[in-house]
Amino acid sequence: MNATEQGRRAALNLLGHDEPFAPSHFFWTDAGDLRIQAAGTFADGELTVVDGSVADGKFVAAHAAGGRVTGVLGWNNPRGFTRARGRLGAPSGDGKSTEGKVLT
Repeated sequence: MNATEQGRRAALNLLGHDEPFAPSHFFWTDAGDLRIQAAGTFADGELTVVDGSVADGKFVAAHAAGGRVTGVLGWNNPRGFTRARGRLGAPSGDGKSTEGKVLT
C-alpha cells in the first residue's frame, strides 16, 4: 500500500464508506541519479526489455506470465514506464520489444 492509497482509505473510512480495498502493486525510488519504478507482479514469467537499452542504463521491461503483461519495470525512464504501465493486464507478445532481451 502506498501513501496515496493509505490517505484515500483513511478518508473513506472516516466518511463511513464500505469500499473493498485492493492495493496496487507499485513502488518508485530515486537514489542519486537513478530512478526505479515498478508496477504489477513479477512471479513465474519472463522480463523483456520493451523500450530503451540495459546497456545505456535507461530502459523499460515488461513482465509476462500466462499470456498477459503482469508487471512493468522502469529504470531511469519515467515516461516510458508511464506508457508501459497502461499495458498491465494486456496480452503479451505483441512484438513491440526494441531490444528483445529476456532478463530472467
